[in-house]
Amino acid sequence: MVVKKGNVLIAQPQSSCTDIFDKSLIFIADHHTKGSVGFILNKPLECTLNDLLPEIHADFTIYRGGPVEDENLYFIHKVPHLIPNSVKIYKNIYWGGDFSTVQQLLNSNALQDSDIMFFLGYSGWGVNQLMDEIEEEHWLVSQQQEINFTQTYNSWERKIKEHNPEMAFWINAPNNPSYN
Repeated sequence: MVVKKGNVLIAQPQSSCTDIFDKSLIFIADHHTKGSVGFILNKPLECTLNDLLPEIHADFTIYRGGPVEDENLYFIHKVPHLIPNSVKIYKNIYWGGDFSTVQQLLNSNALQDSDIMFFLGYSGWGVNQLMDEIEEEHWLVSQQQEINFTQTYNSWERKIKEHNPEMAFWINAPNNPSYN
């Protein structure tokens, strides 16, 4: 399986992934010979952007992007015409850009939550690490068509059904089968 920027990793049911990756969807923002970077799309935190940065007057949800550099704020968006220095990831999704412009746009209500997603930390893999995990069946790889920034919370269940309907029974399984 070839992994590319724009793919979404779907955590395999009952894989030996750590709790942070259990039932997660990870959008691959970068993938090359030195490693891979992605953001968990469906693990919202209990704090908002305004809780984290009081100078920003927007209560957008912040997601746990992954365990790497989890004190740093990252963002992906669909408005490169508004945010200078954005890096194209895939189709109409961009990574980063000028954060002072983002702050101004947020404070003037020029951005909607359908335009941008914020993450604390990211998910990262070293050389061949992600490919090894895919071969060990920790991840399914989905060829992403579109990411709806406002409907990601319960999307693991939907993605499992889409990818392999025979896996649908795992949706209601406990995270740890020994708890059953």
